[in-house]
Amino acid sequence: MIRPIIDVHKNSHDVPVILASDPLYTAMIADPINIYVMVDNDDLGHVGLVIGDGELALLYDPSGGYIGCGEKCLANEIARRGSGEFLPYPDFDWDTYLSYHRWSSDDIVVIQFIIPEEHAERLRSIILNNDYSYYFHCATNVARVLRESGGIFENLEDGFRAPWGVKKELLDMKPPEASPSNAK
Repeated sequence: MIRPIIDVHKNSHDVPVILASDPLYTAMIADPINIYVMVDNDDLGHVGLVIGDGELALLYDPSGGYIGCGEKCLANEIARRGSGEFLPYPDFDWDTYLSYHRWSSDDIVVIQFIIPEEHAERLRSIILNNDYSYYFHCATNVARVLRESGGIFENLEDGFRAPWGVKKELLDMKPPEASPSNAK
């Protein structure tokens, strides 16, 4: 049995991971959770969101074609997947997800944020109760669920956007400043 890669920093495709959170701010978060936004900038591009790490990870892949079946597909098991769904680990892993996008693109980046656990739970809830996935709206949907979750994403603009727009917007975000109110 092949052990899937569940740590994005150890991906075998050399996809860069950019930490976009202020280390001083994140050091003060009591229960930190990593979230990752994967941006594929080639042609039409794609944006996906992963909440959490390892076996607790959840992939939100709106309007995506990644089937995320890993070994189920290799074993010829049925693995149903529709556009806009979410996939918990082990139905997805970083290497197969990034490989799927690297097949058609060399312009991929993963942007990492560190947020409080209660913020991550709000994000999960929004995704699990989401029904807004339209084709070619992956970037808009990911930005929307981030914005609706509040916190550091509350000022993301509403409306349609392309993957490269989400990448720029997230990398240009000013991280919250460290303050005693955020302390552990």
